[in-house]
Amino acid sequence: MNAINYVIDLLREYGLDHSIDAALRYMITSGPRAALGVQRGAGDLISGYRVDTQSLTTPWQGPLTAFPPPHWLAPREALLLMPLEAGAQQRTLVGIVEREGQAHLDLDDLLLRSINTYRSIAVLHQTLRELDAARSVQLSLLPRQAPHSEDYDIAGATRPARQVGGDLYGYYVRPSGALALALGDVAGKGMPAALLMSACATALAGTIPVGLAPSLTLSQIHQMLQPSVGRGQNAAVCLVYLDGPRIRIANAGAVAPLVRSTGGVRMIDIGGLPLGTPLSAARPYREVEEPLAPGDMLILSSDGIVEAMNHQGEMYGFGRFEAAIASGPTHSAQALLAHLFAEVAAFVGDAEMHDDMAIVVARYSG
Repeated sequence: MNAINYVIDLLREYGLDHSIDAALRYMITSGPRAALGVQRGAGDLISGYRVDTQSLTTPWQGPLTAFPPPHWLAPREALLLMPLEAGAQQRTLVGIVEREGQAHLDLDDLLLRSINTYRSIAVLHQTLRELDAARSVQLSLLPRQAPHSEDYDIAGATRPARQVGGDLYGYYVRPSGALALALGDVAGKGMPAALLMSACATALAGTIPVGLAPSLTLSQIHQMLQPSVGRGQNAAVCLVYLDGPRIRIANAGAVAPLVRSTGGVRMIDIGGLPLGTPLSAARPYREVEEPLAPGDMLILSSDGIVEAMNHQGEMYGFGRFEAAIASGPTHSAQALLAHLFAEVAAFVGDAEMHDDMAIVVARYSG
């Protein structure tokens, strides 16, 4: 294990070429006849060098068919090679030369694997850095703050299950100056869902200002998304136009909106096929109009809320969600939003989060 730690420290501190040379010289101290490093250049050209027990270095270059050169191996000697991962391609090999029947092979195989493991970790770190960049881009597509409105108090937030997620929400200004709200839930998680989520957010931002009705807006976005939607992918979107005391709603496969009023919590029964599916264009999206009284609160949510599970495998469900809405504060949208996320978190506990979550709350002040 000391040898493994030594090589990992080398790779952490120095570049790949410098570290390989130091590692080869270290490996020959554990018993092999020689150690070698090989790189493949353009075409079938191979270049490398061999380090023996006296630390003498013998370079070599030639075609792939001539590797290994005869003078690198004596009779009854074996050559053990292993690739080093250095990104998407494996272009570097390291190896040892052993006498037949020696017991050093297992030790040095472990040592070589430690180098390969470190390189794999380095590639993983690079991937994580790319995910951080993707997350930054994705967050830039979400609202930084709620819009100002004389009639509505609005708040929204997401909780991604992974570093990047597939839930989205947005606030948009229509040609009349009135607001529109949208909450979307892209099928899947991780990078594929994030890419479709970004495309959906861009399509919403570009289509809503055109001034079409909510149902026609969803149909238009479906036409835009369908060519780029992968197999098994779709985007569920609920779109709401806020027109003073009345709201117009069209729904493409998302969780139906809920309204909290003095009479309790009610669900607005409207559905439709998600955007991007082959059948989505077969039937036009319908829309409904609902009246709101001062103090009424509209709640949009993704299915990650009602499908959240605790350690016992119980689902949070619509019943608990409606009860949380009914018991939550009514003085502001942000207060109810925080209450709902806290209720879901308390139910889930420290169980793994399986799906993204998103909620938008709009309180009509009148």
